[in-house]
Amino acid sequence: MKNSQVVVISLIILVVIVLIFAAVAPALAPSQPTAVAQSVATETAPSNIDSSSTVSAGQPTASSDENTSPEGSNVSQHMETIHQLEEAFNQGNRDVIAELFSPDFVGHMPENDLFGSTFDINAMTDLVSILPASLPNLHVESDMLIGEGDLVAQRVLVNGDFEVEFFSYPPTGNPIAFTANVFYRFDDAGMIIEQWIEFDTRAVLPQFDAEAES
Repeated sequence: MKNSQVVVISLIILVVIVLIFAAVAPALAPSQPTAVAQSVATETAPSNIDSSSTVSAGQPTASSDENTSPEGSNVSQHMETIHQLEEAFNQGNRDVIAELFSPDFVGHMPENDLFGSTFDINAMTDLVSILPASLPNLHVESDMLIGEGDLVAQRVLVNGDFEVEFFSYPPTGNPIAFTANVFYRFDDAGMIIEQWIEFDTRAVLPQFDAEAES
C-alpha cells in the first residue's frame, strides 16, 4: 500500500514539473521581432540604396584626373598659352603678344645692359620680332612645364645662330645656346600678367658680345 502511494505521488509531482516547464519555456526562448517592429524597420530604412553603387573601404568612387577639375583645366590653358608664346618667338610673330599678355604685364630678369632688370609688354613685343631676326634659325621650346593655380614654371631651351645685328650688337656668326628658368603668373582672364626670367647672364650675354651688370 505504501509503495503504491509513493508511485502515485511521484507521478503527480512529475506532471506538475512538466506543466510548469511548458508554461515557462516560451518566456525563456529568444524574442522575435513583431510584425509592428518589422513594419517600422522597413519604413525607416533608406529606400534609395543601390547595392550596385556600394564601394569597399579604401576604394575610390571614381578615377581622379587633375585636368578635369576647373583648376586643372586652367593650368592646361596656361601651358597652352606658353606654347603659343614659344611659337611666336620661333615665327617672329609679334602680333600674338597682345593676345597672350595683359596690358599691365611686368617682366623681371637679372640686371643687364640690354633690358635693365624689368620690362613691359612693349619690350616683350619688340623682343619677339628682334630675336628671331637676329637668329634666323631660332628655336625655342619647353624642356619642362609645371603649373599650379595661376602660376606656371618653365625650363626653356633656346638655340640659334647669331647672324644679324641684335640691338646694337654686331653678329658673330656663332651659335647661341642657353637654358632659362621662367615663371609666369596669369590673371583671371588667363593672360600673362607677370614673368620672372632667370638665367646665367655671365654665360648668356657674352654670346651676344654683351656684358652683364656686376
